[in-house]
Amino acid sequence: KTGENQIKMELRNFSFQTLNLGTIAVEQISVQKNGNSYTFAGSQNITLLVGECAVTVNGTIEGDKLAMNIAVVAGGTLNVKVDFAGTKLSADQSSEAAIQSFVVKIGDANVEGKIDGNNISFITPDALENLTFAPTIVISDKATITPASGVEQDFSSPVIYTVTSEDGIVTTKYTVSVSGQIRDFGFDEWETIKSSTSGSTEQYDVPKGLYGTSNPGIMTINEMFGSNLPELFSYTVSPVEGQSGKAAKLQTVYTYMFLNGMDFNALLGGLVPYVTAGSLFTGIFKTDMNNTLNSTKFGVPFVGEPATFTGYYKYTPGTTYYNNKNEVGADKTDECSIYAVLYEELLDEENNNIPLNGDYNDPDLYIGSSKRIVMKAVLEDGTAKSDWTKFSIPFKLLEGKSYDATKKYYLAIVCSSSAKGDYFMGAPGSTLFIDSFTVTPQ
Repeated sequence: KTGENQIKMELRNFSFQTLNLGTIAVEQISVQKNGNSYTFAGSQNITLLVGECAVTVNGTIEGDKLAMNIAVVAGGTLNVKVDFAGTKLSADQSSEAAIQSFVVKIGDANVEGKIDGNNISFITPDALENLTFAPTIVISDKATITPASGVEQDFSSPVIYTVTSEDGIVTTKYTVSVSGQIRDFGFDEWETIKSSTSGSTEQYDVPKGLYGTSNPGIMTINEMFGSNLPELFSYTVSPVEGQSGKAAKLQTVYTYMFLNGMDFNALLGGLVPYVTAGSLFTGIFKTDMNNTLNSTKFGVPFVGEPATFTGYYKYTPGTTYYNNKNEVGADKTDECSIYAVLYEELLDEENNNIPLNGDYNDPDLYIGSSKRIVMKAVLEDGTAKSDWTKFSIPFKLLEGKSYDATKKYYLAIVCSSSAKGDYFMGAPGSTLFIDSFTVTPQ
């Protein structure tokens, strides 16, 4: 309360998906009592990550129910509206949703899984064929987990566990796999990811288990700017019928926003690129608007020395190539990119692997230059292919590197519909189809 019939309201860590815009604080909001309910309204100019914004808040409180509307306008053009409805929480309910330990009994031994962010892996004997286990899982107090602890699961392919906090607000997904047993990196199983933003109907598909894509970036753009666009941007990765079963379709999208006579991409200082390539990789995509190149977190745990990377692809380049300044490259034809790298584990203070990323400004962590990379398998021909084309690429040791069986490694498979997509360059419409990826060990 800041005065007679006046309150201050804060929405801390206001976000769309994983994009954190900061804290919205409206200092003076007028409140009016109507019987047993209250209405409130206020507005203020504040500075968020996207710049100077005019924020309007209004809503009602009745009993333990809250309904609120938030409108954020930047530059007279960006107009984001969010509708929120909620219920007052019990003070003693927890919002924690984490797996604290994951143990599998193999023979007489209890094998503890390695928790690395949202990935969990455990090692089994190479000769073990039956990978069905009933793990014992410890989670946050009073949270729930699906599938439940003690229920048998077939770990011949990755299994997704979902933890929900006691208060029902937070859900965390974990991908559990058997290290060293992962050989098939195919695309037959997909799941639909729905937006967690209140009022949003945005959703996209992603291969189950080990893969991340650039789709979360498109979702963020559509939710932030969709009400101002003639039409929403298409998602960059989707399932299609493949050479065998399901395949992945990666497509480069022209995310240029020319609104009311203004180049909004330039106005936002690179917050949204002109060109967004279709990207699919082992790892996760976590939007980092302070450094969009850091959004891709490459790699999954891998045991053993890989020998060959095989699969199928076909590719059609788009017609007009753009650089990252939205300039046309008249003589440039787009190409696709498919490669795999094996890199050494490096732990942070919380004992989690520090993943390689797409930030070429940080050579130590950039997947194109990091000294932690030991082996590579690179598709040399990224030109157009009208029919399904098989590739079989040997993993090669980098100069001065050797494989050490006593060390722990991560495998990153990276595919892009535009080879220079990490530099936000490419031809909109470039389309890459990929299928039946496998990694064969020595």
